[in-house]
Amino acid sequence: QWCSYSHPDPGGDQLEALQGVIKKLGNGEMEPRGNGVVEHGFGLKLGRKKAEWVTFMKDAYIWFDFASMPQPLAKPMTAKPATTTTDDYMAPHLGDHRTLGQELGEAATGDAAETIQLIEQLKAAVDSIPSYIERCAEMFILVPSVKHADRPGEVCDFSTWRSRGWCRMEFVSSRLCCANDVPCMVISSRERTPEYFNLCDTMRLFAGHGNFTVADDKTKVGGVLEKMVEAKAVSEFEKGNIGLFRAYLTLSGTFLMGLPKEMEMPEGLSETAAIKSLMKWRDDATEKKWIDVTGCSPLHIACGLGRTDAVREMLDDPEMSVHLNTKVKIIDKLDADAKQAKGMGAIVRAFDSVA
Repeated sequence: QWCSYSHPDPGGDQLEALQGVIKKLGNGEMEPRGNGVVEHGFGLKLGRKKAEWVTFMKDAYIWFDFASMPQPLAKPMTAKPATTTTDDYMAPHLGDHRTLGQELGEAATGDAAETIQLIEQLKAAVDSIPSYIERCAEMFILVPSVKHADRPGEVCDFSTWRSRGWCRMEFVSSRLCCANDVPCMVISSRERTPEYFNLCDTMRLFAGHGNFTVADDKTKVGGVLEKMVEAKAVSEFEKGNIGLFRAYLTLSGTFLMGLPKEMEMPEGLSETAAIKSLMKWRDDATEKKWIDVTGCSPLHIACGLGRTDAVREMLDDPEMSVHLNTKVKIIDKLDADAKQAKGMGAIVRAFDSVA
């Protein structure tokens, strides 16, 4: 989270915390703690032993967003639009480092062509955030307690990070990348031992319900998450995990909650047929067996997607209405690769709660 409008870490506090932890990890002096809920509730072990960190850090590369993405507004402008005040000029452009800013024009900078080019590059970089995360082995959440330089009385820390829409989007991306889940380590100081974040919180910290300095950024966040959910679902389908494919399909509406995005429905079909098309419905006999085992029907998926008209249509169909008030038992029972499904308990339970 940025601690000023014009720079992420004007006092260097966050960088100092990161440097301290990285040094200790590389020297084998620190072993981050796992998350009790994840380890005991879902049987997932997070993190490495001290000796493993020493080896890991020798060949590690660090992707740091402010230094690794184009920042067209990082340098002071030589002029500002005559119709704006200083505060109006700064806040919309620099309220968040991923904010694309308003159209600058030649009046806003002495080198408009260069700035506009950087803005286009920043747009491409923002679209690529999921791809960056896809290639990460660890995600560090850097949240030492720091006063916000431009908002008197406001302190930036882990609780405020949890409230930011862009930060929530990056966090949920750690679960939606098509590779394995990316463990998220919370760094709160250079001395304190970091602890891994509870991955289940992705079903609580919806980006659309987070705070945005620039309201229009919700559209950008929605577009990125929409692509991620779709890619995640398709990747599970291509592995033969029809159950997890349908779980992510259904949860797409949940991940996009509060954002100006929703699942696009096939055109020219009845509501029920459209839901079945999204599910990649096979023949009726195969699907009946799958529903009997999992308890998951098109009615459940229509509910999860928030398709009210589809739900009404299915409740008028005797063959579908029998699933009213039934509960999903297990969504990954018939997956092709049981090992691939292991460790997905959180998403399966989330599907169960939504349905």
